[in-house]
Amino acid sequence: MNKKQLWNSILQQAISGKLVPQLDSEPAVEQISSEYVPDEVSFELPEKWQWVRLEQVTTKITDGTHNPPPNTGSGIPVLSAKDIDENGELDLNNATRWATDYDFCKESKKIMITPNDVLLTIVGSIGKAAVVKTERKFMLQRSVAIIRPLANLYSDYLKIVLLSPHIQQWFHWQAAGTAQKGIYLSKLKSLYIPLPPLEEQRRIVAKLDELKPLVDQFGEAHDKLSELEADFPRKLKASILQAAMQGKLVPQQDTEPAVEQLGPAPSPDEVPFALPEKWKWVKLGELLPFGVSAQVSPEQIPIGSWVLGLEDIQSNGSLISKQFIKNKVGSNKNIFKAGNVLYGKMRPYLNKVIIADSDGFCSTEIFVLDVHQAALPLYSYFLKSFLQSPYFVTFATNHSRGQKPRLETKAGQQAFVPLPPLEEQRRIVARIEELFAEVDKMSACKAP
Repeated sequence: MNKKQLWNSILQQAISGKLVPQLDSEPAVEQISSEYVPDEVSFELPEKWQWVRLEQVTTKITDGTHNPPPNTGSGIPVLSAKDIDENGELDLNNATRWATDYDFCKESKKIMITPNDVLLTIVGSIGKAAVVKTERKFMLQRSVAIIRPLANLYSDYLKIVLLSPHIQQWFHWQAAGTAQKGIYLSKLKSLYIPLPPLEEQRRIVAKLDELKPLVDQFGEAHDKLSELEADFPRKLKASILQAAMQGKLVPQQDTEPAVEQLGPAPSPDEVPFALPEKWKWVKLGELLPFGVSAQVSPEQIPIGSWVLGLEDIQSNGSLISKQFIKNKVGSNKNIFKAGNVLYGKMRPYLNKVIIADSDGFCSTEIFVLDVHQAALPLYSYFLKSFLQSPYFVTFATNHSRGQKPRLETKAGQQAFVPLPPLEEQRRIVARIEELFAEVDKMSACKAP
């Protein structure tokens, strides 16, 4: 249940007589008429309450001007449905239409708005309500109705009734029109509302005022929890990748040979964590040509070629789409082959990685990494997992430089890769794929 659902539930309890206790000392509402209350708009009310038509407990139900005066740009605000928000607040400061005092006086002969009038949006955005709490002059367009309660109907209670799920559903049923739906005033006058004793109306409003901050707090906590739940799959996958890079995802096999040491072994201070016995720390630039890519000019790229842009790669390591050019491109491109690992090096596309499934050309802001040129056995999908791991993501982010921050080639070459034996690389990738599938399955189950 989110904040809106909780608040709607409370509003429904309020207009059903279930929010505050009924008091023996309060008189019952007088029976205004003995007419039949339609079943579709009624639910059981407390003994002292009555169903009444809106016109029976009001002195005015009308709408704003049907012929708005010319917009003067300043003066008296002429409000419409958009100037009442979902929380029932009236905004007099951001009107898009303004009128003169003369226009206001002329309109006020027909429609004089006074404090404690209830405003209801009845055209377009139907069902927003507010109570007039100001002496400030303003006018209304026809998208807003003015409802003036009798003494036995508390304005703030009427606002609650109009905002309740039961009445909101009634508005939905009664709205008519094609281009823009609206509620006819004749329909509005016939609306049945639940009427409690006046003092109970005030106690209901006071209780809702007391509950509103608590519901707001619930809403904030719910939003934070929703954010955490939404981010949970990403964080869980990151944890899986980090465990994989530390040799904690699959067992090591005695039958597999140890990785050869390539270049000087780093000191413990140079690397972030310890590795299994057969693994080795290897500098990325020593493992394979990092940042060394063959380039071509626009004239050398045939029409119909796949040209990969940074924006075509999703953060999860898949393609959004393949773009096959129909006209000459505007800049030099890197050449890549099927099976190459392609890594976006410029923010906000930094750390986006895919493995090419066919030959093509890509932005020069993408590193092209060829595992076939690696100095030690290297599985392309393990390299992709490494580049997506929290360890390397943090490294790349911290070593991005420039006005448009990017991972420079020299910095990337100095990154240490935790390298397992080739067969273990394959087993690690297979386990990552299994676990990622489970995470995706869990996420799908939680989806609304």
